[in-house]
Amino acid sequence: MKKENGSLVGLSLAGVVLSIVISFPPLSPLLTTLPVVKPLLGRVRAKKYDAVTAVFVRWALTLYLTVLVSAAFVRDRMLASFPFAADAAGAVEQALAGSGGPPVGLVYIAVGMLVFAVLAAVSVGIAGCVLASVALSAAAASTAVLFTHGNNVLLIALVALPPWQWALLVAAAFSFAPAAAWGGWRLLRLVDEEPDRTWLTRRALIVAGLFVLALLLRLTLASPYLSLVRHWTVI
Repeated sequence: MKKENGSLVGLSLAGVVLSIVISFPPLSPLLTTLPVVKPLLGRVRAKKYDAVTAVFVRWALTLYLTVLVSAAFVRDRMLASFPFAADAAGAVEQALAGSGGPPVGLVYIAVGMLVFAVLAAVSVGIAGCVLASVALSAAAASTAVLFTHGNNVLLIALVALPPWQWALLVAAAFSFAPAAAWGGWRLLRLVDEEPDRTWLTRRALIVAGLFVLALLLRLTLASPYLSLVRHWTVI
């Protein structure tokens, strides 16, 4: 198991590096998703649904952190290598300069979460990972801007992602396994047994609560959060 986990992290890191070397944005989500395909399919077939969540979280963290670290060495190349990365970084620059609001809006939160869950269900999670790859690389590009302008690295690390994005990421992690499990049973017939309904219901309630929390945080904390970030950055 440890060897397999190390392989997933190593291959995910290699996928990011290869994406930056090739620097062809439409190909990057596929290159960064390939390492997670085999582990996901294996765990869904084995009905190890909690392990599906662990695989997704490990892959997502590796992708996000690798893209973020790459910005310290090849920032321009990184921004040119991932879809919407340059746009996300530009939106943060504008927000810090006072010419724009928080980059992540309510429509993005609502539509993004719905599309993610649907894609995860119809593809045993694989297409959901492709979408997550795009979102995570864009989020990492946004975070890199904050560190570039930060006057205190530790303080910037505390607000590297807005609280509503944290809620959304946790909701995505909790929704991933149920969507993949249900889709693998109902749509793709990879397993012959329905996932436990109690487990599905419990996960659905948790995801719904986190989704509502993300919306509420975006509505109530957007302005204070942006003011705090502007206070801790130097333009």
